[in-house]
Amino acid sequence: MIKRIKRFLDISSNKYAVAVVVLLLASFIIGLSSVFFRYPMSWFDEQVHYARTMTYADNPLSITRGKVTKDEQTFIQKPMEKIARSLGQPTTEIISSDWQKEFDELGKHQERISTKDATAAAIYTPFVYAPYIIAAWIGKVLHLNVVTTFLLMRLSGFLLVFTMLVLAIRKIPFGKLTLAIIGSLPPVTISFAAISADELSYGFSFLFISYALSLYLSIMKDKKLNIKDIWLFILLSFCVVLTKIPAFLILGLYLPILYAGFKTKAINKKGLITLSVVLCICAIITIGWYMIVRNMNGNVEYYGRENVDQVRQIKFMLSHPLRTLRIFADNILSYPYNSMQLGYSDYTKTMSVPAGLTLLPFAGLVLSIFIKDKDDELNFTDNQLAMLYNHVSRLLFVGAILLIFIIFYLQNSEVGSDTVVGLQPRYFLPFLLLLLPFTNRTLEYNARFMTGLVIISASPLIYYSAIFIFQLLN
Repeated sequence: MIKRIKRFLDISSNKYAVAVVVLLLASFIIGLSSVFFRYPMSWFDEQVHYARTMTYADNPLSITRGKVTKDEQTFIQKPMEKIARSLGQPTTEIISSDWQKEFDELGKHQERISTKDATAAAIYTPFVYAPYIIAAWIGKVLHLNVVTTFLLMRLSGFLLVFTMLVLAIRKIPFGKLTLAIIGSLPPVTISFAAISADELSYGFSFLFISYALSLYLSIMKDKKLNIKDIWLFILLSFCVVLTKIPAFLILGLYLPILYAGFKTKAINKKGLITLSVVLCICAIITIGWYMIVRNMNGNVEYYGRENVDQVRQIKFMLSHPLRTLRIFADNILSYPYNSMQLGYSDYTKTMSVPAGLTLLPFAGLVLSIFIKDKDDELNFTDNQLAMLYNHVSRLLFVGAILLIFIIFYLQNSEVGSDTVVGLQPRYFLPFLLLLLPFTNRTLEYNARFMTGLVIISASPLIYYSAIFIFQLLN
């Protein structure tokens, strides 16, 4: 069995393969359990993404408010009322094996009504909800009830994006353990298992960066890229920009690829022109979608926030440049990036991973960079192309952080506010893979070292699994 897994994932070392598989298996088991045993809408903003999915399933061209059935609206409101109560007192129902019984009465009210619950997610394209929309259509064709359709939506999304994670690990030429650790972080795993706009953003970001690293390494080895490689890279590019607007930043990896392809002649003139045009088209798509949704401020209608206006916010930023710089510097430098949310829970104290534990997987991530499955074929230390990629990818990571803060300042924060509101730490996780460098530095490892590395890297997931089982049994 281990030989087949090693061959499929393109791994040479047994110890390395076992570490990757253990992390993947743990993520799969706890993610699949979360699909079925987490209460509806118990992941942050799951209610707005569920509502957005159902409005798109009814009409793919719907904007802001859309229509859902009365049963679907009840399925949104009832869990949110219970979740609101759970924030003030302990409950035993957010993590439960029989929560479905509460919704046995649904199925009698199929008339469609307008819902405001979808407005907060109006800025996302229908593409980001594609697996859920397809599952909703299947549920409609098969006349499945609301609960079964909801579980089918969760399950289809989870299986799709977990498969994408496995394929990304298979494709990435090095850092497979690093990617497996990122995929095992609880906010990533729970996002996989929930109805969320983050799901495909994670999946396609992981796939794109993995594929970019593979192409770049091939170019550095003076291997010519074939037409299949280029077209698959282009397809992934379009998928990335159709997920979330900040994801466009990772397409900045085109720049070192184009430069290296031109310098080494690994990409012919036609390929260089094609990739350059695709990059421009992706930029146009991103800007175009932003222009379409820039005035769709669901935060005003859904969350009731006042004094939120993107045009006025931009005017404020331009007229107070020094204050704007101070606002962003203060917010970016003080933000708790290592915080790990676990969604709503039976107990408010178990809604996030303890701060001390959250530092361990990041230590594991750093160590995993220098754990090599195979000997390096090239000297990256003195390789200008390797250094170019490392510098560009780090700049893109910083740029992604800055762009996310800017977007939330425009869309969520009151005009002139000193605080950027609405941010959640999981929004930065898809970009962690940009920090994986070309390096020849290596750490020697044995079975004991790898066991310890897996334990510290998976410590937040172990914590989530423990409190998940405890809540499930009580």
